[in-house]
Amino acid sequence: MVNYTLTLKQDVYYITNNEIADISYKIERIDECTEDSLLSEGVITPAEKKALPLVADGIYSVTLTNEALEVTVVPPIKYYFNLETSIIEDVLLSLCDKGCGCNDCAGLAGDACCKLIDTLGRIEVFSRLTSPKFDLYIKAANDSLTCLISPQIYCDIGNESVTGVDACNEELSRQLIAIDYLTFYYSQYFELELEEDITYLDTKYNSKTILCLINKLGIDISAVKSLIEQGKPLDCNMVLTAESVSSCNIAAIVIEV
Repeated sequence: MVNYTLTLKQDVYYITNNEIADISYKIERIDECTEDSLLSEGVITPAEKKALPLVADGIYSVTLTNEALEVTVVPPIKYYFNLETSIIEDVLLSLCDKGCGCNDCAGLAGDACCKLIDTLGRIEVFSRLTSPKFDLYIKAANDSLTCLISPQIYCDIGNESVTGVDACNEELSRQLIAIDYLTFYYSQYFELELEEDITYLDTKYNSKTILCLINKLGIDISAVKSLIEQGKPLDCNMVLTAESVSSCNIAAIVIEV
């Protein structure tokens, strides 16, 4: 077995050679049905920390071979940095409010509801592709926030049955996007120790602006942060402020006899 260490720092994966002799490496992309899956290969000298040249999103395999011709295959690396940063941009557009400093933000062009649903779909895809990295946090959020979702859905169904119009609940979509953003952000935040890594995460997630936008939705960010840090499920009574709870007004119908 090859003696190595795999580390992740600021979205870059590194292989460190813990052997007393050189080891060879081969990086292949394994989620594409192509014959030419080889990305890179070479040699890592003793104590050298080699950055893996991952650029395109996908699943990668790293095979290591030492001087004794022992072969070790590193557990698959799921690299979806580009999708993640694209989703963060979508979150900013979905929640944009000039009061939080995103003065140059154009907001959602065209069909806002369609864009919100698309963002939720991309978040779901990211969760599945990176599974099980965020599974526990996402499940806790989904299991515990029925008090956010259920009343608004039942209200929408009631309005639809009365008016015959299937309305888009943009407010609920934005709240769900915000909760998912907080889940991804804080689940990574609490894994970091160095200030430089926290600064990198804050910059990538545009946290100064987006946390301000989420606060305007009536979501208690400090409560979400605390619950995630403790590994506890999110609780509606703690996460949602009074301003975030919408009243349900079933459309009135006048029936002429």
